[in-house]
Amino acid sequence: MHPFRIIACAVILGLSPTLLAAQKKIKPIKNPVAWTYSVQPKNPLEANLKTYQIKVKTDLDPMDWGEEVGIYSALGSMDSRKKNLVIQEAKEDTLRVWTDRYIALKKQPYARTHHNPDFTITLTTETYKVENVQLDVDFSDMESAICNVNSRARLTVVTQEGSVVLDENIPYYVDEEEKSTLLPIRMFMLNPVFKLKYNLKKKPEKKKAQLQRKLEKYESVVLRYFYEKTGQILKEQFLGQTIAVYAATFGIKNKGHEALNETCELLKKDINALSALSKKKRKSLADIQPDIMDAIDYCEDKLSRTESPEISKYLHANLSLGYLLANQLEKAKTHLHTIPEYETIHEKTLFQSGFDYYLSGLDAAINTKEKYQGLATIH
Repeated sequence: MHPFRIIACAVILGLSPTLLAAQKKIKPIKNPVAWTYSVQPKNPLEANLKTYQIKVKTDLDPMDWGEEVGIYSALGSMDSRKKNLVIQEAKEDTLRVWTDRYIALKKQPYARTHHNPDFTITLTTETYKVENVQLDVDFSDMESAICNVNSRARLTVVTQEGSVVLDENIPYYVDEEEKSTLLPIRMFMLNPVFKLKYNLKKKPEKKKAQLQRKLEKYESVVLRYFYEKTGQILKEQFLGQTIAVYAATFGIKNKGHEALNETCELLKKDINALSALSKKKRKSLADIQPDIMDAIDYCEDKLSRTESPEISKYLHANLSLGYLLANQLEKAKTHLHTIPEYETIHEKTLFQSGFDYYLSGLDAAINTKEKYQGLATIH
Protein backbone atom coordinates (compact mmCIF):
# COMPACT_ATOMS: atom_id res chain seq x y z
CA MET A 1 0.00 0.00 0.00
CA HIS A 2 1.22 3.53 -0.80
CA PRO A 3 2.56 5.40 2.28
CA PHE A 4 0.06 8.24 1.75
CA ARG A 5 -2.83 5.76 1.88
CA ILE A 6 -1.45 4.23 5.11
CA ILE A 7 -1.40 7.67 6.74
CA ALA A 8 -4.85 8.48 5.38
CA CYS A 9 -6.24 5.23 6.80
CA ALA A 10 -4.61 5.97 10.11
CA VAL A 11 -6.24 9.41 10.24
CA ILE A 12 -9.63 7.92 9.39
CA LEU A 13 -9.17 5.36 12.19
CA GLY A 14 -8.19 8.10 14.61
CA LEU A 15 -4.52 7.08 14.88
CA SER A 16 -1.95 9.89 15.00
CA PRO A 17 1.10 9.68 12.70
CA THR A 18 3.28 9.72 15.85
CA LEU A 19 1.49 6.70 17.29
CA LEU A 20 1.64 4.96 13.92
CA ALA A 21 5.40 5.51 13.82
CA ALA A 22 5.64 4.14 17.34
CA GLN A 23 3.93 0.94 16.16
CA LYS A 24 6.50 0.25 13.44
CA LYS A 25 9.01 -2.49 14.11
CA ILE A 26 12.07 -0.94 15.72
CA LYS A 27 15.44 -2.11 14.45
CA PRO A 28 18.23 -1.40 16.94
CA ILE A 29 21.88 -0.71 16.15
CA LYS A 30 24.16 -2.40 18.68
CA ASN A 31 27.52 -0.79 19.36
CA PRO A 32 29.55 -3.09 21.68
CA VAL A 33 31.84 -1.40 24.19
CA ALA A 34 34.32 -2.75 26.73
CA TRP A 35 36.60 -1.35 29.39
CA THR A 36 38.58 -2.54 32.40
CA TYR A 37 38.43 -1.72 36.08
CA SER A 38 41.65 -1.81 38.09
CA VAL A 39 40.66 -2.68 41.65
CA GLN A 40 43.11 -1.78 44.38
CA PRO A 41 43.53 -4.16 47.36
CA LYS A 42 41.53 -3.29 50.45
CA ASN A 43 44.33 -4.11 52.91
CA PRO A 44 47.74 -4.51 51.25
CA LEU A 45 50.19 -6.69 53.14
CA GLU A 46 53.25 -5.11 54.71
CA ALA A 47 56.29 -5.00 52.44
CA ASN A 48 58.25 -7.48 54.58
CA LEU A 49 55.63 -10.23 54.12
CA LYS A 50 56.67 -12.06 50.96
CA THR A 51 56.83 -15.83 51.51
CA TYR A 52 53.85 -17.89 52.57
CA GLN A 53 52.50 -21.38 53.05
CA ILE A 54 48.96 -22.73 52.61
CA LYS A 55 47.17 -25.10 54.97
CA VAL A 56 43.75 -26.65 54.30
CA LYS A 57 42.01 -28.44 57.15
CA THR A 58 38.92 -30.31 56.01
CA ASP A 59 37.15 -33.62 56.22
CA LEU A 60 34.86 -32.79 53.30
CA ASP A 61 35.15 -35.05 50.27
CA PRO A 62 36.38 -33.22 47.12
CA MET A 63 35.23 -35.99 44.78
CA ASP A 64 31.65 -36.12 43.57
CA TRP A 65 29.66 -39.26 42.89
CA GLY A 66 30.26 -39.31 39.12
CA GLU A 67 34.04 -38.95 39.43
CA GLU A 68 34.28 -41.73 42.00
CA VAL A 69 32.14 -44.12 39.96
CA GLY A 70 34.21 -43.32 36.87
CA ILE A 71 37.47 -44.16 38.64
CA TYR A 72 36.07 -47.41 40.08
CA SER A 73 34.89 -48.44 36.60
CA ALA A 74 38.26 -47.61 35.03
CA LEU A 75 40.14 -49.67 37.62
CA GLY A 76 38.17 -52.77 36.72
CA SER A 77 39.16 -55.91 38.61
CA MET A 78 41.80 -54.31 40.83
CA ASP A 79 41.32 -55.39 44.45
CA SER A 80 39.35 -53.04 46.69
CA ARG A 81 42.32 -52.03 48.88
CA LYS A 82 44.30 -50.79 45.89
CA LYS A 83 41.20 -49.11 44.47
CA ASN A 84 40.73 -47.19 47.70
CA LEU A 85 44.36 -46.06 47.60
CA VAL A 86 43.93 -44.81 44.04
CA ILE A 87 40.73 -42.98 45.05
CA GLN A 88 42.53 -41.36 48.00
CA GLU A 89 45.41 -40.25 45.77
CA ALA A 90 42.92 -38.78 43.30
CA LYS A 91 41.23 -36.81 46.08
CA GLU A 92 44.56 -35.46 47.34
CA ASP A 93 45.49 -34.50 43.79
CA THR A 94 42.19 -32.61 43.42
CA LEU A 95 42.91 -30.65 46.59
CA ARG A 96 46.41 -29.79 45.33
CA VAL A 97 45.00 -28.55 42.03
CA TRP A 98 42.32 -26.45 43.77
CA THR A 99 44.89 -25.01 46.17
CA ASP A 100 47.12 -23.91 43.32
CA ARG A 101 44.24 -22.65 41.20
CA TYR A 102 42.26 -20.72 43.79
CA ILE A 103 44.39 -19.95 46.85
CA ALA A 104 47.99 -19.53 45.70
CA LEU A 105 49.06 -15.87 45.44
CA LYS A 106 50.30 -15.66 41.87
CA LYS A 107 51.63 -12.15 41.96
CA GLN A 108 54.97 -10.57 42.79
CA PRO A 109 56.56 -10.35 45.33
CA TYR A 110 54.81 -13.35 46.90
CA ALA A 111 56.39 -16.80 46.81
CA ARG A 112 55.03 -20.03 48.23
CA THR A 113 57.35 -22.00 50.48
CA HIS A 114 57.29 -24.83 53.01
CA HIS A 115 60.27 -23.52 54.98
CA ASN A 116 60.04 -20.65 57.45
CA PRO A 117 57.26 -18.64 55.71
CA ASP A 118 56.54 -15.00 56.56
CA PHE A 119 52.83 -15.80 56.86
CA THR A 120 50.43 -18.71 56.69
CA ILE A 121 47.09 -18.90 54.87
CA THR A 122 44.74 -21.42 56.52
CA LEU A 123 41.35 -22.56 55.24
CA THR A 124 39.39 -24.62 57.76
CA THR A 125 35.96 -26.13 57.11
CA GLU A 126 34.11 -25.96 60.41
CA THR A 127 30.58 -27.26 59.86
CA TYR A 128 28.67 -29.27 57.29
CA LYS A 129 25.10 -30.13 58.16
CA VAL A 130 22.25 -31.28 55.96
CA GLU A 131 19.06 -30.20 57.69
CA ASN A 132 15.29 -30.32 57.16
CA VAL A 133 15.46 -33.07 54.53
CA GLN A 134 12.18 -33.21 52.60
CA LEU A 135 10.88 -36.68 51.84
CA ASP A 136 8.00 -35.56 49.61
CA VAL A 137 10.12 -34.24 46.76
CA ASP A 138 8.27 -32.71 43.81
CA PHE A 139 10.43 -33.86 40.91
CA SER A 140 8.37 -31.83 38.41
CA ASP A 141 9.46 -28.58 40.07
CA MET A 142 13.17 -27.94 39.63
CA GLU A 143 13.04 -25.27 42.35
CA SER A 144 11.56 -27.68 44.87
CA ALA A 145 13.83 -27.67 47.93
CA ILE A 146 15.35 -30.92 49.16
CA CYS A 147 17.00 -29.57 52.30
CA ASN A 148 19.05 -26.81 53.91
CA VAL A 149 22.81 -27.03 53.58
CA ASN A 150 24.32 -25.42 56.67
CA SER A 151 28.06 -25.16 56.16
CA ARG A 152 30.74 -22.72 57.17
CA ALA A 153 34.48 -22.29 56.79
CA ARG A 154 37.08 -19.98 58.27
CA LEU A 155 39.95 -18.25 56.52
CA THR A 156 42.90 -16.88 58.47
CA VAL A 157 46.15 -15.22 57.51
CA VAL A 158 48.69 -15.17 60.34
CA THR A 159 52.28 -13.91 60.31
CA GLN A 160 55.23 -15.92 61.56
CA GLU A 161 55.15 -13.82 64.76
CA GLY A 162 51.51 -14.74 65.37
CA SER A 163 49.92 -11.46 64.26
CA VAL A 164 46.47 -12.05 62.75
CA VAL A 165 46.25 -10.21 59.43
CA LEU A 166 42.89 -11.69 58.38
CA ASP A 167 40.23 -13.75 60.14
CA GLU A 168 37.05 -14.21 58.14
CA ASN A 169 34.09 -16.58 58.33
CA ILE A 170 32.83 -17.96 55.02
CA PRO A 171 29.20 -19.17 55.06
CA TYR A 172 28.03 -21.43 52.25
CA TYR A 173 25.14 -20.22 50.11
CA VAL A 174 23.41 -22.23 47.42
CA ASP A 175 22.23 -18.89 46.02
CA GLU A 176 24.70 -16.21 47.04
CA GLU A 177 22.62 -13.32 45.74
CA GLU A 178 19.61 -14.38 47.81
CA LYS A 179 21.76 -15.61 50.73
CA SER A 180 19.83 -18.87 50.50
CA THR A 181 20.91 -22.24 51.90
CA LEU A 182 17.97 -24.12 50.36
CA LEU A 183 19.11 -26.84 47.97
CA PRO A 184 16.75 -27.17 44.97
CA ILE A 185 16.50 -30.24 42.77
CA ARG A 186 18.15 -28.46 39.81
CA MET A 187 21.35 -28.08 41.88
CA PHE A 188 21.18 -31.72 42.85
CA MET A 189 21.29 -32.98 39.26
CA LEU A 190 19.00 -35.91 39.95
CA ASN A 191 19.04 -38.69 37.38
CA PRO A 192 16.09 -40.93 36.32
CA VAL A 193 17.56 -43.97 38.11
CA PHE A 194 17.74 -42.13 41.42
CA LYS A 195 14.19 -40.80 40.96
CA LEU A 196 12.83 -44.30 40.21
CA LYS A 197 14.60 -45.91 43.18
CA TYR A 198 13.47 -43.13 45.48
CA ASN A 199 9.82 -43.41 44.45
CA LEU A 200 9.88 -47.22 44.85
CA LYS A 201 10.86 -46.93 48.50
CA LYS A 202 7.78 -46.81 50.72
CA LYS A 203 9.27 -46.37 54.17
CA PRO A 204 10.23 -42.77 55.07
CA GLU A 205 13.43 -43.87 56.80
CA LYS A 206 14.63 -45.62 53.62
CA LYS A 207 13.81 -42.60 51.50
CA LYS A 208 15.69 -40.40 53.91
CA ALA A 209 18.68 -42.76 53.93
CA GLN A 210 18.87 -42.67 50.13
CA LEU A 211 18.71 -38.89 50.09
CA GLN A 212 21.39 -38.69 52.77
CA ARG A 213 23.72 -40.93 50.75
CA LYS A 214 23.22 -38.73 47.73
CA LEU A 215 23.70 -35.56 49.75
CA GLU A 216 27.00 -36.81 51.14
CA LYS A 217 28.47 -36.36 47.67
CA TYR A 218 27.33 -32.74 47.64
CA GLU A 219 30.29 -32.07 49.91
CA SER A 220 32.52 -31.61 46.87
CA VAL A 221 30.38 -28.69 45.65
CA VAL A 222 30.53 -27.00 49.04
CA LEU A 223 34.28 -27.54 49.43
CA ARG A 224 35.02 -26.13 46.00
CA TYR A 225 32.87 -23.12 46.87
CA PHE A 226 35.05 -22.48 49.94
CA TYR A 227 38.20 -22.70 47.83
CA GLU A 228 36.81 -20.24 45.28
CA LYS A 229 35.61 -17.80 47.95
CA THR A 230 38.99 -18.00 49.66
CA GLY A 231 40.75 -17.01 46.45
CA GLN A 232 38.31 -14.16 45.89
CA ILE A 233 38.80 -12.82 49.42
CA LEU A 234 42.59 -12.98 49.18
CA LYS A 235 42.55 -11.08 45.89
CA GLU A 236 40.26 -8.41 47.26
CA GLN A 237 42.23 -8.00 50.47
CA PHE A 238 45.84 -8.26 49.37
CA LEU A 239 46.40 -8.47 45.62
CA GLY A 240 43.96 -6.23 43.84
CA GLN A 241 42.53 -7.37 40.54
CA THR A 242 41.69 -6.40 36.99
CA ILE A 243 38.04 -6.85 35.98
CA ALA A 244 36.99 -6.61 32.33
CA VAL A 245 33.41 -5.51 31.69
CA TYR A 246 31.25 -4.93 28.63
CA ALA A 247 28.00 -3.33 27.50
CA ALA A 248 26.68 -1.58 24.37
CA THR A 249 25.23 1.69 23.17
CA PHE A 250 22.03 1.40 21.15
CA GLY A 251 20.97 3.40 18.13
CA ILE A 252 17.88 2.95 15.91
CA LYS A 253 18.05 1.97 12.22
CA ASN A 254 14.62 3.44 11.45
CA LYS A 255 14.49 6.89 9.83
CA GLY A 256 14.42 9.90 12.07
CA HIS A 257 17.02 8.74 14.58
CA GLU A 258 20.19 9.98 12.92
CA ALA A 259 21.14 12.25 15.81
CA LEU A 260 20.78 9.38 18.29
CA ASN A 261 22.95 7.16 16.12
CA GLU A 262 25.67 9.79 15.88
CA THR A 263 25.59 10.24 19.66
CA CYS A 264 25.84 6.49 20.27
CA GLU A 265 28.63 6.05 17.72
CA LEU A 266 30.68 8.80 19.35
CA LEU A 267 30.10 7.33 22.81
CA LYS A 268 31.14 3.90 21.58
CA LYS A 269 34.42 5.26 20.18
CA ASP A 270 35.10 7.16 23.39
CA ILE A 271 34.50 4.18 25.68
CA ASN A 272 36.55 1.79 23.56
CA ALA A 273 39.35 4.38 23.49
CA LEU A 274 39.69 3.92 27.25
CA SER A 275 41.50 0.63 26.59
CA ALA A 276 43.08 1.41 23.20
CA LEU A 277 46.46 -0.27 22.68
CA SER A 278 47.88 2.82 21.03
CA LYS A 279 48.87 5.53 23.53
CA LYS A 280 48.01 8.18 20.93
CA LYS A 281 44.45 6.86 20.60
CA ARG A 282 43.94 6.04 24.27
CA LYS A 283 41.72 8.38 26.30
CA SER A 284 41.10 8.79 30.00
CA LEU A 285 37.70 8.82 31.67
CA ALA A 286 38.15 12.55 32.28
CA ASP A 287 38.79 13.08 28.55
CA ILE A 288 35.42 11.60 27.57
CA GLN A 289 33.29 13.05 30.37
CA PRO A 290 31.99 15.95 28.22
CA ASP A 291 30.78 13.51 25.56
CA ILE A 292 29.21 11.30 28.25
CA MET A 293 27.25 14.21 29.69
CA ASP A 294 26.16 15.33 26.21
CA ALA A 295 24.93 11.79 25.50
CA ILE A 296 23.04 11.71 28.79
CA ASP A 297 21.36 15.08 28.08
CA TYR A 298 20.39 13.99 24.57
CA CYS A 299 18.97 10.61 25.63
CA GLU A 300 17.07 12.11 28.59
CA ASP A 301 15.45 14.64 26.22
CA LYS A 302 14.62 12.01 23.60
CA LEU A 303 13.21 9.69 26.26
CA SER A 304 10.86 12.43 27.46
CA ARG A 305 9.46 12.78 23.92
CA THR A 306 9.17 9.18 22.75
CA GLU A 307 5.93 7.22 22.77
CA SER A 308 7.53 3.90 21.84
CA PRO A 309 8.24 1.42 24.66
CA GLU A 310 10.73 -0.30 22.34
CA ILE A 311 12.72 2.88 21.74
CA SER A 312 12.45 3.78 25.41
CA LYS A 313 14.21 0.61 26.55
CA TYR A 314 17.20 1.32 24.32
CA LEU A 315 17.37 4.88 25.63
CA HIS A 316 17.21 3.58 29.21
CA ALA A 317 20.13 1.25 28.40
CA ASN A 318 22.16 4.17 27.00
CA LEU A 319 21.36 6.28 30.05
CA SER A 320 22.28 3.50 32.46
CA LEU A 321 25.67 3.15 30.77
CA GLY A 322 26.20 6.92 30.70
CA TYR A 323 25.36 7.39 34.35
CA LEU A 324 27.63 4.49 35.32
CA LEU A 325 30.57 6.16 33.58
CA ALA A 326 29.57 9.47 35.17
CA ASN A 327 29.76 7.69 38.56
CA GLN A 328 26.08 8.24 39.33
CA LEU A 329 25.28 4.67 40.31
CA GLU A 330 21.75 5.13 41.63
CA LYS A 331 20.62 6.69 38.35
CA ALA A 332 22.45 3.97 36.42
CA LYS A 333 20.58 1.28 38.39
CA THR A 334 17.24 3.07 38.07
CA HIS A 335 17.42 3.19 34.28
CA LEU A 336 18.64 -0.39 34.02
CA HIS A 337 15.89 -1.71 36.31
CA THR A 338 13.26 0.15 34.26
CA ILE A 339 13.96 -2.04 31.23
CA PRO A 340 11.42 -4.94 31.14
CA GLU A 341 14.04 -7.49 30.02
CA TYR A 342 16.13 -6.81 33.10
CA GLU A 343 13.73 -8.85 35.24
CA THR A 344 14.66 -12.08 33.46
CA ILE A 345 18.30 -11.69 32.39
CA HIS A 346 19.50 -13.90 35.27
CA GLU A 347 17.08 -16.66 34.30
CA LYS A 348 17.88 -16.93 30.60
CA THR A 349 20.55 -18.53 28.47
CA LEU A 350 22.20 -15.42 27.06
CA PHE A 351 23.29 -15.41 23.43
CA GLN A 352 26.25 -13.23 22.56
CA SER A 353 25.22 -10.02 20.75
CA GLY A 354 21.61 -10.20 22.00
CA PHE A 355 20.04 -7.31 23.94
CA ASP A 356 19.84 -9.44 27.11
CA TYR A 357 23.53 -10.26 26.76
CA TYR A 358 24.53 -6.61 26.84
CA LEU A 359 22.11 -5.86 29.68
CA SER A 360 23.75 -8.62 31.69
CA GLY A 361 27.19 -7.13 31.01
CA LEU A 362 25.99 -3.67 32.04
CA ASP A 363 24.48 -5.11 35.22
CA ALA A 364 27.80 -6.78 36.08
CA ALA A 365 29.69 -3.54 35.41
CA ILE A 366 27.38 -1.59 37.74
CA ASN A 367 27.72 -4.26 40.42
CA THR A 368 31.51 -4.14 40.13
CA LYS A 369 31.66 -0.39 40.59
CA GLU A 370 29.10 -0.49 43.40
CA LYS A 371 30.99 -3.23 45.24
CA TYR A 372 34.44 -1.66 45.08
CA GLN A 373 33.49 2.05 44.86
CA GLY A 374 36.62 4.22 44.85
CA LEU A 375 38.93 1.19 44.78
CA ALA A 376 37.75 0.49 41.22
CA THR A 377 39.15 2.86 38.62
CA ILE A 378 39.03 2.54 34.87
CA HIS A 379 42.28 1.06 33.59
